[in-house]
Amino acid sequence: MSRPSILPAHTDPGSQPLLTTPLPAQLRLWLQGASCCVEVGQRVLKHQLLAEADSEFGVAVHAPTSGHIRAIGPLPQALPDAPLLDGLQLQPDGLDEALSLPAESNWPALSALALAMRLQDMGVMGQHGPLLPLAWPAPNTTKPWPATTRP
Repeated sequence: MSRPSILPAHTDPGSQPLLTTPLPAQLRLWLQGASCCVEVGQRVLKHQLLAEADSEFGVAVHAPTSGHIRAIGPLPQALPDAPLLDGLQLQPDGLDEALSLPAESNWPALSALALAMRLQDMGVMGQHGPLLPLAWPAPNTTKPWPATTRP
């Protein structure tokens, strides 16, 4: 005996056209584990660095589109009773002007730590931060943080 499915019937992806959704009027980018390096009123381009990681658990934040920074500081979240979080508010300009991204050609030659830090600078992270899986130096030895000691 088969059970009725509660999932909608599968449709062929080719039968539905892909839609481009418009950008929202405001984008909120959270700064947990990152220090802001832009100012209110500043115009930014897509891919531009907005905040640098400030610990081994943070990641860099880059602009998802071009626009103007309208606010930096505690901002409300989507849930009604959620606490304010540090973030920045980006107002898209609709132009989507981007910085050119350099090709990374020497990544196979990077050490595990240098590669992890490069990924952190790009804003890539896993569930527990970009650097957690690495074997950290023993206590009282040179640590890969702060940023002045980074490769």
